Amino acid sequence: LYADQVTGSMERAMAETNRRREKQMEWNAANGITPESVKSRISDILDSVYEKDHVRADISQFTDSAGAMMGNNLKAHLDAMDK
Repeated sequence: LYADQVTGSMERAMAETNRRREKQMEWNAANGITPESVKSRISDILDSVYEKDHVRADISQFTDSAGAMMGNNLKAHLDAMDK
């Protein structure tokens, strides 16, 4: 925290953070836990995000016999349906 003066709220927040840190260190020591940094590659994180957004859809119903998409020439398809 950065300020010209440490306010009461800041002092209480820092005291609570230190209390929690000490409690965690006691727990770790009692249970034989050695904290370690998380080691993951950024590509692993981003890949999972993009995979969730990836969707495949069957669009064969929207193509004509020549393989052209109906949306490319919608007016012609609508006119053909009216006939």
